Amino acid sequence: MANNEDGLIDLRNQLDNIDDQLLTLINNRMKVVHQVGALKAKSGGAIYRPEREKAIIDRLENLNNQNNGLLNRSAIEALFLEIFAISRNLELPENIAYLGPEGSFTHQAAEARFGAMSAYLPIHSIKGVFREVSSKKAKFGVVPIENSSNGIVSDTINCLSEYNLKIIAEVVLDIHHTLSSNCDKVKDIKKIYSKDIAFEQCSKFLADTGLDEVEHIPVESTTKAAKYAVNEPNSAAICPHVGALLKRYSLWAM
Repeated sequence: MANNEDGLIDLRNQLDNIDDQLLTLINNRMKVVHQVGALKAKSGGAIYRPEREKAIIDRLENLNNQNNGLLNRSAIEALFLEIFAISRNLELPENIAYLGPEGSFTHQAAEARFGAMSAYLPIHSIKGVFREVSSKKAKFGVVPIENSSNGIVSDTINCLSEYNLKIIAEVVLDIHHTLSSNCDKVKDIKKIYSKDIAFEQCSKFLADTGLDEVEHIPVESTTKAAKYAVNEPNSAAICPHVGALLKRYSLWAM
């Protein structure tokens, strides 16, 4: 038993040493980023270069594969897109407008691209997002352009024609709902809030867990569902993952 404990302590010490090295390397990267930002400020170069970020991810993925690394592309993107976002905020803090409310799938898409450090502005209409960016109150805007059930989002297409703004990147977001609750056990849930379509999309999960027999309460948005459920005992919400995290729920993925 003692040998196992000694081995675990040794492995943890190795992890601590690696973490220390990672922190030093990331800080060194940020120092170089600061120098890049100073040069861009003089030349007027763009802070956000999605093609440059993609090239870095491509290179790292190839390097990882050559060395038989354990990370797949999604893991590499998750790590480095956050580092890129922190880097951009060191160069120039970013305000990101998105189609709200807070905790929506568009909010989730925005954080996937711009990271946790950016300042996010929930806007209640697509046209409002375009106005915020056009007036320079926000550096970037995130709006839906297409979804698998309803096709092209006409409001976005119309605004692209109306405003002199360009698409600089895209995020393809797989829609995954989360059953979120303050209850420790599924059997304690007596009511669930969500949008009608979310109940339909999650019907198999609800049936498999016996939650098809509890009260289902339709509301305007999955974000409102999270707000209602957080204040009521024995309740839950079907909402995006980011909405659940904002309310500090227990999570069950679907």
